Amino acid sequence: MKKAFSLIETIIALLVVSIFVITSMFVINRIKEISSENQHAVRLFAAKSAIFDYYMYWSSTDEITPETVTEWLQSDLGFDEFEVENIVTTNPGNDENISLIKVTLKDTLTGRGEDFYVVSYNKP
Repeated sequence: MKKAFSLIETIIALLVVSIFVITSMFVINRIKEISSENQHAVRLFAAKSAIFDYYMYWSSTDEITPETVTEWLQSDLGFDEFEVENIVTTNPGNDENISLIKVTLKDTLTGRGEDFYVVSYNKP
């Protein structure tokens, strides 16, 4: 003769299953948050790399303004969350063939800015 589950056993089994479901939902949400943060960090790195290439292969650094670089980042490359705030160009050792460029890249999503340097060599 088969014995059926009692009401208490069924309730306990449902509680255990619901605990597993609830904890898995929290874990999945946290993984999505971490993934989003990582994706944003990768996009920041890609924007910085694009700016490196922009300056390394541009013919003259005098023609470059923060507005042109921001427009290029946003319209051509799709980095809408970044903008270039400031560009400072110096010639180390008074050598006109070498340009040291300090770029301030602002993240409009978080409001943080990051400075980084690019060295550009002009053909003599």
